[in-house]
Amino acid sequence: MSGNALPRAILHAVYGTTTPRFVPQLQRITLKCCKFRQDSQGVRDYIENHLVDFARDNPATVIYVKPRRNRPPLLVAEYLCGNWQYVRAKDMTCEEIANWINFLRTRSGVNIFPMYKYWSTKRPSIQGMWHPFYEPLYNQTVLKTPNEIVRNIDQLCQNKQNVLSAEEVLLEKAKLQQYRLSDLSS
Repeated sequence: MSGNALPRAILHAVYGTTTPRFVPQLQRITLKCCKFRQDSQGVRDYIENHLVDFARDNPATVIYVKPRRNRPPLLVAEYLCGNWQYVRAKDMTCEEIANWINFLRTRSGVNIFPMYKYWSTKRPSIQGMWHPFYEPLYNQTVLKTPNEIVRNIDQLCQNKQNVLSAEEVLLEKAKLQQYRLSDLSS
């Protein structure tokens, strides 16, 4: 399938995962397996050894075990956003099943799409996007060649600012403060 036909998505946060209280996105998980088939052995081992611990650690997740005859094993996860995720667990070991269930538990449930934009905002900038070659209009400095710099070195080295000493700045601030206090008292 070409890139033009793939659905695109914009990056956004999943609702319900706020700072005051974390809401796990996995609503329920269903383990479907056959009691007799050899390719369901890993799921059966997981159910016998690790399922109770998983249920104890994740009280917000509902766990169903559905035996089905002569069919390959399947893990079905349902998320709060309404999406479903299926994992075919044929010939997987108990550790692989545990890894997949942990992956399904920590997922947000949102479909995985190529990102349309890697940034997203509800209040875009009125100035537009910044780029490294942007030069604002107020910064119209003319670059000089090395020969021009050598010719005008005396002019370039002169201090063009009217710099006050620290004592003069403090005296000016004191005068302003006295002036303000005299205005308030009168």
